[in-house]
Amino acid sequence: MVRRMQQRIRDDSSVTKSHGWDELWKEGVTPWDLDMPTPALKAELDAMECPTNQKEKTYRILVPGCGSGFDLVTLAEHQ
Repeated sequence: MVRRMQQRIRDDSSVTKSHGWDELWKEGVTPWDLDMPTPALKAELDAMECPTNQKEKTYRILVPGCGSGFDLVTLAEHQ
């Protein structure tokens, strides 16, 4: 099923326009959305040392096209 969705995205020229992505999202054609945090992000966070003081370290992270927001929730919970 995921491969079929990926092929549809490749074949659909409207995806190159922003409204094409919106339509795919509305139709539930989201093979990029894992329904869980990205495994690489989870592994990286698990390997990081947590600062003992919140003012000690700050991190900036970009989550492009955050999808369902699983990565954002995972980042927020990792404090």
